Amino acid sequence: MADDLSSLSSTEEKLAQDIEGTFKKQLLDQFQNEINTLKNPNKSLLSKEEFSKKNSLIKALEDSIALIELTWKKYHVTQNQLH
Repeated sequence: MADDLSSLSSTEEKLAQDIEGTFKKQLLDQFQNEINTLKNPNKSLLSKEEFSKKNSLIKALEDSIALIELTWKKYHVTQNQLH
């Protein structure tokens, strides 16, 4: 668990230092590619359990994208830019 928190802290630090948004874009692209792969129709039918797991993973990736956006904005968007 400590490794997970360390990794999250490391990711937040990288986002804080990412003035141009390059690292943010890399993460967002990676997560979006994973979502697109998961959403691709599969020739084999999924069981209800597999379908549920797939949808949960897609939701987690979408939530991660939102968190990355919010974290980056926390460091790089001023209140004046929000209005």
